[in-house]
Amino acid sequence: MKKFISILTLLSLLNTTAANAQEKKPSSLAMVEKLVPEVPRTEKDLGAAISPLKKFQASPFTGVLLSPLAAATLIADLNARNEEMSIEIDKAKKEAEAKYVYEKSIVQNQCTADKDILTARIESNSIHIKSLEKVVNDEIEAKSDPVVWGLIGLAIGVVSAAATASVITAATQ
Repeated sequence: MKKFISILTLLSLLNTTAANAQEKKPSSLAMVEKLVPEVPRTEKDLGAAISPLKKFQASPFTGVLLSPLAAATLIADLNARNEEMSIEIDKAKKEAEAKYVYEKSIVQNQCTADKDILTARIESNSIHIKSLEKVVNDEIEAKSDPVVWGLIGLAIGVVSAAATASVITAATQ
């Protein structure tokens, strides 16, 4: 039961919604769409029609009556939409470009760091190889000639064989 309550509490804390600081004012186009009355079935569809009216004149079709100021506001809103779209597009382009430049600099920095690390590792390995070559060369120089040791061993072998043979012949006589 405690786990269930803790899960519900955790989910309620995680399920938060972001609030916008700027309220979006409704556009006049959205207001017109909300106000459009239902068209009776008996009325013919005239399509996009404009009919100027005078006060107390009957309307020739069902629709929304706009004052000249409301019509001008609607036209201005429609024109402003294009400007808003271009501003939003420019904003998105600039954000994408800034993100690209940022990620590119991160990758370049990582490549530079990797290159420096590899260069240091190569230098370290070459120094280690040189020290090992020096040790091998010192060992080769310090090592005596095997031919000399072979001749000394052969001479000792011949002398000890001759001595053994003479001891054996002296003992048998």
